[in-house]
Amino acid sequence: ASREVINRLYNITYNVIKNESSIGSIEYQGDSGFSKSDLKLSQTLNNENIKYVSNNHIVGYDAEESDTETQLDMQMMSQVAENVELWFWDENQWLYSFAVNFFNKTDIPDVISMSWGWAEYDQCSITTCNNITASQYINRVNTEYIKIGLRGVTILVSSGDAGAPGRTNEGCDENSPLNPDFPGSSPWITSVGGTFIVDDNSKDVKWNTTFCKENKCLNSKKEMVSNYKYTGWTSGGGFSIYSSELIPIWQRENIYDYLNSNVPLPKKFNENGRGYPDVTAISHNCAIIDNSEITGVDGTSCSSPTFAGIIALLNDFQKNRGKHKLGFINPLLYKMAESYETFNDFTEGNNWCTENTCCPVRLDEGSNFGYTASKGWDPV
Repeated sequence: ASREVINRLYNITYNVIKNESSIGSIEYQGDSGFSKSDLKLSQTLNNENIKYVSNNHIVGYDAEESDTETQLDMQMMSQVAENVELWFWDENQWLYSFAVNFFNKTDIPDVISMSWGWAEYDQCSITTCNNITASQYINRVNTEYIKIGLRGVTILVSSGDAGAPGRTNEGCDENSPLNPDFPGSSPWITSVGGTFIVDDNSKDVKWNTTFCKENKCLNSKKEMVSNYKYTGWTSGGGFSIYSSELIPIWQRENIYDYLNSNVPLPKKFNENGRGYPDVTAISHNCAIIDNSEITGVDGTSCSSPTFAGIIALLNDFQKNRGKHKLGFINPLLYKMAESYETFNDFTEGNNWCTENTCCPVRLDEGSNFGYTASKGWDPV
């Protein structure tokens, strides 16, 4: 999946930034970095204008070498939203530290993408919680996300790559079957799951970019939700357990419809929790340049910056019409899903697999380790 493939897949025709719309890639725990020369080569192969990253848009940049995660974020955001103002922020610590530092900075990007997360219950193994619990830590971070949203910033977060069991349960331990990821499970961010393109032998497309002329770009527009059986990893999703909020009002009807749709459900989960992801996007074989070579990268680490690029384009479209940027977008997304045929609905698939295996299935074809896709919104 490269720029031209994504434009075609999602019918993106307004694909060049005109009004200084901006996106930031947020990395954690230090030692992150991107290659300016690789970013330039990616832009060249995808027939983009060359757009350098301003020095004052690089925060905490300390690494001597680039890492694939950051390369993916920066290049996918650029591919989707040509000419966008790119930011890079490397936070040495974890979510709360970043949120406070970001909120207190005067000049910030319009959209941020975070391809990081960990089990809600286990947050205090990632950071120092001192005298508070993981639940209290999450609620405190959520407060900061609300404040960031009030500044008009859209926060995109990867939903995870180990299905509903999560990376703390790659081996399907029955004692902890479901482990929602935070911050992907926060009610105050937009959670992005992952899909892949199914090769359906579609007839040839006349490609225009150098990348697709020189490489095999898929002609198909058919997508499926990523699952271990097909891609070797599983798009994350589920229901939050520690959020101080009940089901957000903007998705309440969607969740009730899902829970009452007679799909087989896990034996035990928080049916009063925030459901995620909110949207899904392409996340398999995302084409980037790393060390001057083309490489395909997988994961919701691709879908989050891809959707961030789409939001940056929508912000730019708004600005071009004298309107406000979108900010916290979830209420709008669910209203659009209710009122317009805006989204593709994937009605097949499940997320009870991880990155290592698929967990046990019950006789009713459900699983205690995850969820089944259905018509309308679902946590797959």
